[in-house]
Amino acid sequence: MVVDAASIYRQMVIDHGRSPRHFGPLASCTCRSAGHNRVCGDKIDVFLQADTEHILAASFQGAGCAIMMASASMMMERLQGCSRFDVLRLLHCFLQMMSLRSLSTPSQTANTSQTANTSQTANTSQTAATSQTAATSQTAATSQTAATSQTAATSQTASSEDCADILGPLNHFAEVRGFPTRIKCATLPWEALAAALRQDPQTVSTE
Repeated sequence: MVVDAASIYRQMVIDHGRSPRHFGPLASCTCRSAGHNRVCGDKIDVFLQADTEHILAASFQGAGCAIMMASASMMMERLQGCSRFDVLRLLHCFLQMMSLRSLSTPSQTANTSQTANTSQTANTSQTAATSQTAATSQTAATSQTAATSQTAATSQTASSEDCADILGPLNHFAEVRGFPTRIKCATLPWEALAAALRQDPQTVSTE
């Protein structure tokens, strides 16, 4: 019997779109974020209860098209009890599958360190011509930046085969790529999740 991936995808979207899992706010969330797709009107709030290593509970609320609701619902199913490391890999794989950027900021710490190092490199580069000490600082900052980038890349990188296993049923969202205007609907919950992990208070957008 031939399995019709498009049919499975449609059934999945209908099921989760009509009966989203883990829907509603968390009373004891430790971080949250909001997302808005202004083109089609999708809106979502993501709630996480997390410690330093795990997502203890996750939920969402919002309104939008069936694709966005199904994507958020299935994402929430996967997040329950996940380690932060596994969440980052899941984010990377989903965004990569949807042919968008992989997660650019794997963690708030990595983002802060990389930004600081970039600024330090720029500042020391400006004064390198007049100060041997600045040149030495620039070398150190460059090395530190490279080390941070390597660590971040290692935490995200997964082969296509690994991603297929990591995503599981989420692989069926590859069908959305046939409808480019809908890709941002499917990825909005994931962008909001990334913002929640960064504890970014700004509303994210897929525009």
